[in-house]
Amino acid sequence: MNEHGQTLGTYEDVERGAVPDLVGIVADSGIDGYAYWEQFDAEDAPDAIPVYAEDGTTQIGIFTFGDK
Repeated sequence: MNEHGQTLGTYEDVERGAVPDLVGIVADSGIDGYAYWEQFDAEDAPDAIPVYAEDGTTQIGIFTFGDK
C-alpha cells in the first residue's frame, strides 16, 4: 500500500483475484513503475498509458500496448 492508501500489486495478483489499484509494469524506457489497473485493463484503453512511481501521482514514463 502506498502513502495514498492505494494497493500495489502484480499481474499475478490479478490472476489470483486480488486486483490492486496500481499494477507493476515496465515503461517503454525500461523503468519499473505502476499503472492504474482500471486504465491498463480498460477495453477502450488508449494506445499508451502513463506509468507512475509508487506514489501513484508522479509520472515516470509511458507504456505502449503492443497489440493495438
